[in-house]
Amino acid sequence: MIDHLTKLRARKAANDYRTGQQLKREASQLSVSKLAAKFEVGEHTILRAIDNMPCERLSDEEAALVRKCHAEYNRLSRRAERLTFPALANHYNVTKADIQIELDLSGYVSPFKREVVPA
Repeated sequence: MIDHLTKLRARKAANDYRTGQQLKREASQLSVSKLAAKFEVGEHTILRAIDNMPCERLSDEEAALVRKCHAEYNRLSRRAERLTFPALANHYNVTKADIQIELDLSGYVSPFKREVVPA
């Protein structure tokens, strides 16, 4: 049985975890493959733009936008890394199970869990 302070810390950790999952979803929209699809070019072209190399298929403005998107992707990913189960359990001094209990009680379902389809 956990005490009330541990329960409150676990609830705060669960809220932070949900925030981290949202950041992860936002970052995934700015991945190299998604940027390639949005700009209708190959991933190699996007990587060249990120590295500030000449790209024939992207204008200078588009290449600058790709670099800004990649910088935002990195920023969101770094923030999301600080909001994982291990990091939050350590920060709030609770166990992963405590956080999971609070997530379950709130009805949270991870958007990254794949649904099992019966054969």
